[in-house]
Amino acid sequence: MERSPRCLRLHILAALATLFLAPASLRALEQPELHFDERAWKEGYRGQQGDQYLVEFILEGQTAQTWTELVTVQVFPGAQARTSAKRMIEMMHQVMARTTSRLSWRELAAGERDGLYEWWVAGDPRVPDQHELVRILVGREGIHVVHYAIKSGQLAPAKRQQWLRLLKSVRLVNR
Repeated sequence: MERSPRCLRLHILAALATLFLAPASLRALEQPELHFDERAWKEGYRGQQGDQYLVEFILEGQTAQTWTELVTVQVFPGAQARTSAKRMIEMMHQVMARTTSRLSWRELAAGERDGLYEWWVAGDPRVPDQHELVRILVGREGIHVVHYAIKSGQLAPAKRQQWLRLLKSVRLVNR
């Protein structure tokens, strides 16, 4: 049975939600200040599952179901009291390794309050090809995870470097 890209993303998001969600008061959270490339991006989806908040940004002309490139922001209020960026990276690696045997994984930075990793899958008939760069920021009120994903087995080197720079430039701001 083939998994759709949306199904794979939801599987990953559900795994994270299960690991990190706990009751937290709903208040104005610090938010990541995002930076995009020169193309036109728009909000494609916004949702909440329990206390997890999720926003997906897509390219103009695409939909949340038909994206080719996607920027996702997840916020896990209260999770900063229970885990670190490094531990989240370790747990995500475990989740992804159970999802496919064709996983390639690279941890780029893993500290207590900040982390950066990438993964890609190519050639697995059960899982669509995808390459993802992920930045984790531990804030005062929650953990913020910013993903850049492309439906491709592996990013071109120039595009990878561009998105790594953009992800590294993300900082948390109070709204």
